[in-house]
Amino acid sequence: MKDSLLLISKIRSTFINISYDQLTDFEDYYKENPKHFYSHRKDFISITDKPDPLMAFLNENYLKRRQPDILTASNQYFSWYRYERSLDTKGFGRDTPKLGIVTIENRDWIRLVSGNSIVLFATDNNEMHDYRSVEFKNTGISLYVRSSSGYGDYSFPRPDSQAVTPHLEDVNLIKQFPEYKYIDFSIFKMLNWYHMIENRFNKQYLWQVEMLIKGGFNRLADEVHRTSTMMDFKVFSKYQDFFKKTKNGLDNWNRIINCRKIGLEDPEFIYLDGGVWITSSYHSEVNWLELLKKHPEIKRDRFLKYINRRKYKETIFPKHSFIKVYYIYLLILEKLKLNLAKDKYCFPEDLENSMIDVLNTINPYDLKLKLVSEMFDLWQATLPVIEQHNQYIIEADRLRILLNEQTRQRRQFEAQQEKAAKERAKKVEQGLAILFDFNKNLHVQIDDTYVLVAPTSKEDLLIEGKTLNHCVYSYLNRMGFLETTILFLRKKGYEDSPYYTVEIKDGQITQCRSTNNQDPANIVNYLKDWFETVKNNIQVHPS
Repeated sequence: MKDSLLLISKIRSTFINISYDQLTDFEDYYKENPKHFYSHRKDFISITDKPDPLMAFLNENYLKRRQPDILTASNQYFSWYRYERSLDTKGFGRDTPKLGIVTIENRDWIRLVSGNSIVLFATDNNEMHDYRSVEFKNTGISLYVRSSSGYGDYSFPRPDSQAVTPHLEDVNLIKQFPEYKYIDFSIFKMLNWYHMIENRFNKQYLWQVEMLIKGGFNRLADEVHRTSTMMDFKVFSKYQDFFKKTKNGLDNWNRIINCRKIGLEDPEFIYLDGGVWITSSYHSEVNWLELLKKHPEIKRDRFLKYINRRKYKETIFPKHSFIKVYYIYLLILEKLKLNLAKDKYCFPEDLENSMIDVLNTINPYDLKLKLVSEMFDLWQATLPVIEQHNQYIIEADRLRILLNEQTRQRRQFEAQQEKAAKERAKKVEQGLAILFDFNKNLHVQIDDTYVLVAPTSKEDLLIEGKTLNHCVYSYLNRMGFLETTILFLRKKGYEDSPYYTVEIKDGQITQCRSTNNQDPANIVNYLKDWFETVKNNIQVHPS
């Protein structure tokens, strides 16, 4: 207790905001729970040994005392309670300003309240320190502790989760800094102040946000500022008309970059990269960009015109849109090694009839393409039997025979398992009968205080487990197979009252458990020492 009082005195000198009542709470709590002091001690030492004037300022000005948490029955540990709750600071509600200027030791800082943290940015060089509220469970004490530090390019917190509705006072404050004077903040419905401030001296970042706003690309400006994305404006200049027309955002800009990497510069190709053309029929094995990358001989302009005219067309193939059927068709031509540079192969006027012709001249299952066989099976299942493909009928018969064989094998396996389970249960019952009969005569006096007895029925094990709140009943099968021995340690004269449960295996005491699986060292060691001296002279299980 002396150590805790000395440390609490150190806390008082380090955190000038800690009240006498709070310190009294600490002292009272540790007097009642002295063991818990040591789980907190290492955290306190890391703070008090390195005084931080910024941390002391925040704790003095922005931290409120909070009510103690209530421990659940499953949580018996007392430790720092980090990041789990929103900050309980003075006067910072959801709709209040988040920014401010504070002076600490003659240096000005931009203060940003963000979730359960306060971030400080130095106005002279953008030095950044992130402080998180930290709480000791059950003590009612919260402190600010430094979580991280950096110089502007730090990636925490996550952008979307920290975006807030911009407050007029925040905008007016940030506009005092010349770096932001040309940015029109009125276009932002949600604003991530963290990224805006951390990039204060990143001229390219602020310039691109400014240029996007001036060009009318408000959605792009909003999403770029929240993710610290750096755009290549030489590339973007080629797509300005596309973005003005579509009002697309950052996702489609990233798709354009992906398409350009494989030589697909037309922005229409982005819809093949998880876009609207294939969303309704998306399959994990459909990868248009990979297919086009493998086949540069496919004419890009002709390809776009071909799918643009037909992309929403329905087909006779169930659950397959035109765009998916066309993808599968090209996969088949690829497998057949046909020349995709020829328009008659690559761009059939009637895709459905061309697909049917191909499927009727080959065995679709020989291609070993899951997409082909799935489409073929769904289509054939809709046709009258007389019109079904011979290969489909053969495959259906093969699968039916295979299914019947699998069903027969499964039933045979289940019967074997059931038979084996019955045999095991019978063996366990026979073993228990022998064991319980042997146990009726087992009564070993250890000393004037303790005796060892043994269970003589399943009910004895059930009562033992329920009374002491442990799992001894689950050892029933192992006892029946004579793999382990379970004995009961009792106080003399109270042989019917559960006290300790003992397991003996391979001539050694392996467990000695009381209520809630407690195993006090004095009892366990005493019992093990005694057993070592007598185990060759007593028999504790049937031979």
